[in-house]
Amino acid sequence: MTDKEGAIRVLKEWFESEPLFIVERELDYRDVFQLKECLGIVGIRRAGKTFFMFQIAQSMGGVPKENIIYVNLEDRRLQPLTNRSLDQIYEAFIENFDYDRTEMMYLFLDEIQNVPGWERFVRNFYDTNNNIKFIVSGSSSKVLRTELSTLLTGRIVNLEIYPFSFREFLRAKGHEKDIEDKLLPYSPKIHEIKRLFREYLEFGGFPEVVLEDKENLKRIISGEYLEGIINRDVISRYPVKNKILLENLVNYLFSCFSSPFSFSKAYRVFKSHGLKVGKQTLIEYFSHLNEVFLFFSIPIFSYKVKDVLKYPVKTYCIDNGFIRAAFPKFSENTGRLAENLVFIDLKRRSSSSTIYYWKDTRGEVDFVIAEGLNVKQLIQVCWSIDAEETRAKEVKSLLRAIDEFNLEGGLIITGDYDYEETIDGKTISFVSLWKWLL
Repeated sequence: MTDKEGAIRVLKEWFESEPLFIVERELDYRDVFQLKECLGIVGIRRAGKTFFMFQIAQSMGGVPKENIIYVNLEDRRLQPLTNRSLDQIYEAFIENFDYDRTEMMYLFLDEIQNVPGWERFVRNFYDTNNNIKFIVSGSSSKVLRTELSTLLTGRIVNLEIYPFSFREFLRAKGHEKDIEDKLLPYSPKIHEIKRLFREYLEFGGFPEVVLEDKENLKRIISGEYLEGIINRDVISRYPVKNKILLENLVNYLFSCFSSPFSFSKAYRVFKSHGLKVGKQTLIEYFSHLNEVFLFFSIPIFSYKVKDVLKYPVKTYCIDNGFIRAAFPKFSENTGRLAENLVFIDLKRRSSSSTIYYWKDTRGEVDFVIAEGLNVKQLIQVCWSIDAEETRAKEVKSLLRAIDEFNLEGGLIITGDYDYEETIDGKTISFVSLWKWLL
């Protein structure tokens, strides 16, 4: 059980700490923060959930500092955690620290999934005390979504946080003013921005990786993160009996990111290599990897259920830095890295929309953005369109999808080409990826 003395030390350290330098995240939280409901911040380990909590805490002007409490539930001084630990921490605060009882108390609980039965503690306060606001973070979507379907229904609002966007990446690199410069493409700084974009494309947006200058250390940090996620967030939290199969599945997913993925094909591949494997086990393991935000999948868009079941999904990884760490030479396939980057940014932007891909007998469109069954946007990703054959193929596929969904136009995201043309009354816009990310 958490020792009260350890809790007092942790709390005292928080109240005596100085404000930290923070790269401000572009995540709109202010409206939901005003709600009574508990605010859940979910995302992959080391994506910046803790510093986002600090960002919220430091923005709370007018709230007495002593009413803002932050607790890192991975702090060794609080171990081992039990279903009484949060009560112990709360009691340690009430008994040993002064605070303004006439004002709201804000309790930030970081990596809440480490505490057994934490949701009962939160629900009890939510239902009986209107003077406390909970902000909790977790590294598993299951912790703050699936498992709470009964206990905290209607009592929690979740925000997903990802590694740095390109805008946040540039802010961390000291280019905050350039982000809003509408004349940036004409500035001498454009060469530096493009160089930084290539760094972002290859090494991703995990904050610690971004702030590290040496490429070999970037790869090492990303590799350590990946190992920690597999071991601490998957193997230690889920019933993974076949670790070798899990590791092979992870490597297989890295090899086919931004590409179609079929459980049946993966099953046959692993079976041919002599691995003990079951298709249902693969499905379960992939589900775990999705719940810790490591890999995602999107289905084909179709009005027919049988087509959705028939066609494979396409898979994507949370961060290009992991791909670089797992396969150091994969940066040579820039097109797939670019598509992965587009997907992750669409995830950031499309909180109210669903992402699909589209395919017919003659071609494919990488991303279909829809609200319900209403298609809003079509996006094709093509790094280089210098070859006329490649350009024609991408445009034709996009035009067929535009006709299919009765849209006025579509978007092709490129490596470094910007243009707009009208074909048969439909507008095709070409936009450089680095510009689109801004």
